[in-house]
Amino acid sequence: MKPTPPALAEVPHGAQTERRHPAVRPTKADPAAHDDARIDEPPPLKTTHANAIGPDLKQKPQVVEDLLCEAEVCTWFGPSYAGKTTLAIHLAICVALGIDFLDKRTRQGAVVYLAAEAPGNVARRIAGAKKHFGIDHMPLLVAGEAIDLFDGLADMARVVDCVKYFEAQSGERVKLIVIDTLARCCGSGDENSTKDMTVVMRTLTCIAEATGAAVLVIHHTGVADASRSRGSSVIYSNADDEIVCEYNPTIDTRMLTVKKQRELGTEHEKLAARFVRVEVGIDEWGKSVTVPIVEPADMPADTTICKRMGEVEGAVIEFLAERKVGIKKSAVVAHFKGRYEKGPIYRAMKRLVTAHAIHEAAGMVCIAEAAK
Repeated sequence: MKPTPPALAEVPHGAQTERRHPAVRPTKADPAAHDDARIDEPPPLKTTHANAIGPDLKQKPQVVEDLLCEAEVCTWFGPSYAGKTTLAIHLAICVALGIDFLDKRTRQGAVVYLAAEAPGNVARRIAGAKKHFGIDHMPLLVAGEAIDLFDGLADMARVVDCVKYFEAQSGERVKLIVIDTLARCCGSGDENSTKDMTVVMRTLTCIAEATGAAVLVIHHTGVADASRSRGSSVIYSNADDEIVCEYNPTIDTRMLTVKKQRELGTEHEKLAARFVRVEVGIDEWGKSVTVPIVEPADMPADTTICKRMGEVEGAVIEFLAERKVGIKKSAVVAHFKGRYEKGPIYRAMKRLVTAHAIHEAAGMVCIAEAAK
């Protein structure tokens, strides 16, 4: 029998629910306020009387120091090949183990990772992290399917049930839920529609409030403006937190920047990381299969040098990263036929060579080691 999801209207941490204060005067809109029998009933909304608010009122418990709090929704976005998923997986592992995430402390707890976009890649990265860090056990559950955050409450209840199931199985409270990605979990909702995204963001907030976990949603950058998340501005305005992931191939640095933190006020906080490759197996052709693993990096002297990679550059990088040897530039263009025109592909390769993200020689290109 599935556990019944908890009520969504719970009082936030540090608040006390009050009954109607006797000094409150009845209004015309509340003719029953004179009825003494109603004094013992709870108020119809979540309330905290001003008399109960003191100087010792605490902030929400932090899941990741300066970044995430319990029962909050965070959008975690960036361009292609910025390392969004790899960094999110590392964050999930750090919370599950209670170890530092890029020198930031974490509150240990179970984690549920909804791998809607590429569950196989998520599993391989977790396998690589376990091997790299010598880990055998961690309370981290991966769900390899998409959910629908737009149409109805059924999938919201499924997520809450999954969290309660894993809490019962692991014996630990779930502190973090990762949804990868927002686009795969919107169902028929339109990312550019204010109305649709209001529904989606409200569903995410309900999941956060019902479970008490931080909900981190991986998203993409906008096409016209790479400095903001894609789609309606409601995604930004309704999220509690927003963190952007960027990559500078010149110095092989991934940068996380807090753009919004409603509870803690830690906007502009920056973290730096680098990726190393770890072998996780051999493919059917006898070639080594590797995955990126996260390690802390020194903060660049100039943190503005992390350049946002365009969609075409990101696609070229991803294509070349899958190959061990060089490939003709014409073959790269042929691979993207029907998706991109050849002009943007050639220009993207030229920019990537200038940025030292790929190498070029005799009409051949290959991924630079630093960009892997």
